[in-house]
Amino acid sequence: MSQDDRKEEKLIDRRFARSLVFEYGVLDDGNIWVALPDRHIFRIDKLTLNVMLDLNAGKTVKECSDKYAIDLNHIETLLRTVAGHSGLVPENSGRISRFAVRPDSDVSGYLIAFFAMLALQAYYFLFRSHTVLMGKLSEGVIVAAAAVAAVIFHEAGHFLATWKFTGVKPKAGFEMNFIFPTVYVDTHEAWKLPKNERLVINTAGMFLDLAVNTIAVAAALALPAAEYYVTPFLITQYMRWSVLLNPVFKGDGYWLLSDIFGLANMEKKGIEELKKLKFSPLSAFGLISIAFSIISFIGFVWFILSLAGAAFRAVLARLVFK
Repeated sequence: MSQDDRKEEKLIDRRFARSLVFEYGVLDDGNIWVALPDRHIFRIDKLTLNVMLDLNAGKTVKECSDKYAIDLNHIETLLRTVAGHSGLVPENSGRISRFAVRPDSDVSGYLIAFFAMLALQAYYFLFRSHTVLMGKLSEGVIVAAAAVAAVIFHEAGHFLATWKFTGVKPKAGFEMNFIFPTVYVDTHEAWKLPKNERLVINTAGMFLDLAVNTIAVAAALALPAAEYYVTPFLITQYMRWSVLLNPVFKGDGYWLLSDIFGLANMEKKGIEELKKLKFSPLSAFGLISIAFSIISFIGFVWFILSLAGAAFRAVLARLVFK
């Protein structure tokens, strides 16, 4: 047995009397979040919280497993997670505190504005738009540049909303999300907030997307010639939404569904429920994931066609009809 294995065995077999360090809060919708010393925040269910409290009271992994009929591996994984984020200390030096959640905010004005902008854009697509594909590659590049710039506005929405409600400037960075370059924002602090404020943080990126789209629509309505560029731009925006809302990726769609259903570890449990062919919110999550994966693929094809336009079709025609 290696030294690492011996350390892990010791971690599993020992008692944990007052050796856990974390803060937790129970939200108005019954969801529970846990914050570890390094600011790692995750959501758990009530049973997992009871296990953590019992471990801290001095029970062993085996005793907790027998009491709650939980697989030993699940508790061991939980302990490794806690230990990996500085939440496990020598006996009698731990500290558990409960966070008091403040009253929720009224977000009715925010929701009215959100759906009003969405309705305006639906009207535009139904009655005013007519361009689908760009005619030239150079024109597609212009739209692509605007689409990339819009990504920054999306993440700015998450950043500002998180800062407003938590009082803490969230961390931000750069990554690729499917085919789109993305400036990501760490919104883990949102777990401490009541449901309406979490809703605003989760949808703030889409809210700013809609604001940018509304400006583009206004430009097209005021200057009809702008429609040629505005409609393909809006298409790229909504195709990006097909990725952002895809719960397969842990993005906006994943956290929205997690909040709506009030479920922790939704990704793993959803796959298990779907494999068992059980009808439940979790299996519904699995089906929605599959549907959005298909939409995301269609969105990728549409994105290429919209931006490449005539150049793409010309190359395809040569390959097919040469």
